[in-house]
Amino acid sequence: MKIYIRKRDETLIPELVETKPSALKKVRLEDVIIMLDDVDGYKYVDYL
Repeated sequence: MKIYIRKRDETLIPELVETKPSALKKVRLEDVIIMLDDVDGYKYVDYL
């Protein structure tokens, strides 16, 4: 399982950045994306 957050900068284009679970207390939950990977690649994406 990989956890990503949507990072926005001055271009306002969202970029996914992998993060550690301990860093989640510093971000808004709507910016968190959890990807469960499988042998064939990403099979499931969930937004909090």
